[in-house]
Amino acid sequence: MIVCPRCSKENQDHYKFCLGCGSELPREPAGSRVNSPQTPPSQALTAAQSAALQNDTPAAIPEKSLEFARTHQTEAERAGRPAPAAPAPLGSAAGAAVAIAPVAPPTYPTTPRGQDSASNLGNAAAGSGFGNSGPALSVGAGPNSCPACGNPVPVDFKFCGTCGHRMPGAQPAAHAAPASAPAAASKPGRGTLIVINPDGTEGGSFQLSDGTTSVGRNHGGLFAADAYLSPLHATFTFQGANFHVKDEGSLNGVYVKLKRDVPVKLNDGDIFRIGQELIRFEALAGPQFVNGVEPMGSPNPGYVGRLSLVIGRESYGNGYPVPPDGIHLGRERGDVIFPEDGYVSGLHCRVHYDGASCVLTDVGSSNGTFVRVRGSRNLVNGDLLLMGQQLFRLQF
Repeated sequence: MIVCPRCSKENQDHYKFCLGCGSELPREPAGSRVNSPQTPPSQALTAAQSAALQNDTPAAIPEKSLEFARTHQTEAERAGRPAPAAPAPLGSAAGAAVAIAPVAPPTYPTTPRGQDSASNLGNAAAGSGFGNSGPALSVGAGPNSCPACGNPVPVDFKFCGTCGHRMPGAQPAAHAAPASAPAAASKPGRGTLIVINPDGTEGGSFQLSDGTTSVGRNHGGLFAADAYLSPLHATFTFQGANFHVKDEGSLNGVYVKLKRDVPVKLNDGDIFRIGQELIRFEALAGPQFVNGVEPMGSPNPGYVGRLSLVIGRESYGNGYPVPPDGIHLGRERGDVIFPEDGYVSGLHCRVHYDGASCVLTDVGSSNGTFVRVRGSRNLVNGDLLLMGQQLFRLQF
């Protein structure tokens, strides 16, 4: 074997140019080598490559590189120039700084306008992205030196990419381990959250212990794969005969489904959801006077509030004034329609003034009207809650 003085790669005796870097190899004086049977180039393997073959690492045996060198050797000799360098085998360290593992394509759940994925808006550090995404990029730390050829080798490589020598103590790249879910509450269950599937059937369930139970993307079980849940999303608390849910500052909120034809008071800043639409209610104050004179502007015929479409975090779209006799919302009929939202019923809900405050009423929609919890809210047995992309029924 001839060792290249430039890159320290071992080459066959009959090579005139280095297979690793293409530089001209030194020629030994005649008679300096012991006569021995010559191994055909196509069958020649170094000891390191033989060991690699036994360990099922075919990428360490550059058969295509040998063929490349033999093909271009003669042409280089005629032209009087060094032969072109053979391409590095797959999996080698030549020109590679990172090892990329295959990544499964993420699944993107349907989200209403204005609702954002927690993994995209500040919660990625505490969660796992879109649930079932594949392994992340593996980036090696400082490279080691190959004991055989001295070239740098990433710490997670088992073989030298230049000479194929097996690296001592090679360790696979360390991937960030997913946060382990806390152990389930050991207290006896007093209530249950039951998942309602899209077809109306019941799915999995989650036990709520006596006292306070926290739920969120970092609490495993039914919540681990839902990227629209915050790491700590909400807490459920039993206090005597009362039970309430508290939104723990989650990004996408906790919503409670309204009962049909039962009006619910809307306070200034309340957000409700119909289909895939998020709508914010703003209460309008009465006429304002400065020194007994009303400032110039469009006359107010008596509007009691305004509805604004939520299109992002602290971003709002079209606004619709609410007259005292109210307005209807729907997909086909009403004062405000959403013709492209198939989850909105033909006539979905109504917002009107009942003499004391503005109220929201579901008028018989198929998919329901949901009001976002602000702070905490008392719940009753059988209430339906929307958290992330899942619908739950409370049973206790």
